[in-house]
Amino acid sequence: LIDRLRPTGPARWVNWFPDGPHLLELSLRIGGAYDRSFLFDTSMVDRHRRLGRAADYLAEGCEPEYHRPLRDPSRPRHRIVFVGSQEPLRARAVAEIADLGVGAWGPGWPAGPLYGDEFVRAFSNADVALNVHQFFGEPPAEGRYGTGANRRVFELAAIGTAQLSDAKADIARNFTPEREIVLFGSLPELREKAEWLLARPAEREAIAGRARARALAEHTWRHRLETLLEMALR
Repeated sequence: LIDRLRPTGPARWVNWFPDGPHLLELSLRIGGAYDRSFLFDTSMVDRHRRLGRAADYLAEGCEPEYHRPLRDPSRPRHRIVFVGSQEPLRARAVAEIADLGVGAWGPGWPAGPLYGDEFVRAFSNADVALNVHQFFGEPPAEGRYGTGANRRVFELAAIGTAQLSDAKADIARNFTPEREIVLFGSLPELREKAEWLLARPAEREAIAGRARARALAEHTWRHRLETLLEMALR
């Protein structure tokens, strides 16, 4: 389609690919039709560049008017909150710290999904916002995720609750580990870091405040679109 449309006018064709390495082959298949591709995972960028294509890293982002602190004293409160689709590896992570007071929502969880401001309120009312990327703990040989920081990393930072996330290499490109986000690499470390955060309210607030300030200063969707246009029009 793009090849047919190119002769109709002087345009630059850009693909902002929103999925991770589990759809790498799709991104490689369609990427050749575009003048430039933007991907949120540096391992995918490397694969595109190895084929001689113009590809750049562009992180996920947040929307400040929606992702903001929205505490609601009338809402049931959980010390740790996770919102995301239920998968076996994520379920193991939630089970590891269930006794610490975890609320979990999303497709497949008994409580069902949360959307809109209910999503924001659930995290705002928590002491710790838990983020578990897809395929957490999967053997590296499977290769279905990669290095990218998912969208939730940026959403939770903007909401303003201290975030505990499984470690991905690209997170450190956007937030400073242990100052703006707390990372874990295994189930025992998840529990250790969760207990540490719950026992230290002052540190939680400081981490959350620094993360929110950086999200608003550097990581909104406006920032992303400005970067995309600047790079695409060079």
